Amino acid sequence: MFRIILKNKFKERKIDLSIATRVMYHQKFTGSIQSEHIKWWKRYWIKPIMLEILYPKKGWITLVKIFREGKPSIRVITVATSSSKRELLVHKQLYGEEVQYEQKKQKTLEKYRDRKKNSKTSDTEKMLGKRRQIMEEKNVNESINDLYTRVKSKPEDILQEWLERDYPDTKAVPTKYMKITRLFKRLDIQGNAWYNINQLEEPIPFVVDTIEKGN
Repeated sequence: MFRIILKNKFKERKIDLSIATRVMYHQKFTGSIQSEHIKWWKRYWIKPIMLEILYPKKGWITLVKIFREGKPSIRVITVATSSSKRELLVHKQLYGEEVQYEQKKQKTLEKYRDRKKNSKTSDTEKMLGKRRQIMEEKNVNESINDLYTRVKSKPEDILQEWLERDYPDTKAVPTKYMKITRLFKRLDIQGNAWYNINQLEEPIPFVVDTIEKGN
């Protein structure tokens, strides 16, 4: 019936007004209200809705929610043209209460968009934080397992692992490796000596000379 382009809606493409109203307001579009007969329609009038359009003219059209014959619906206000056809009544700008209502509606819409944007940002941050926590726990567990494995390993095995990791292509044995090897041998000798000395010592016997009454 009427093809329009709504500002900032439906990607600003041409759309039939009946489809747009059904999508936006979930109510049936039942036609037009002739501007010269607005007084007659006032008995069914619920509230007007101002929509900014870019086509067929730039300006504001007036939708009207009505309740007639026990059913709610939406109509648009039209004006007569030079021919027998009718066209949309397009206002170049808003006046009075309509301006205040539209400003209030825009502020509400902006708040809703900001709240939705912040909600998405918060959800993203929570998801990233949870993922970061999982990665940190995984790294800690890997470190603990690695440490546990190293504690159970022999010192010679750890030294050999270090040599293969830091000196993979060397043919000559590094000086540091020889020093550590000599240190291991010296510790083994000292440990064996300490163990043998303690094993040779006889335990001190526990002797009871006399047992007195009352003690």
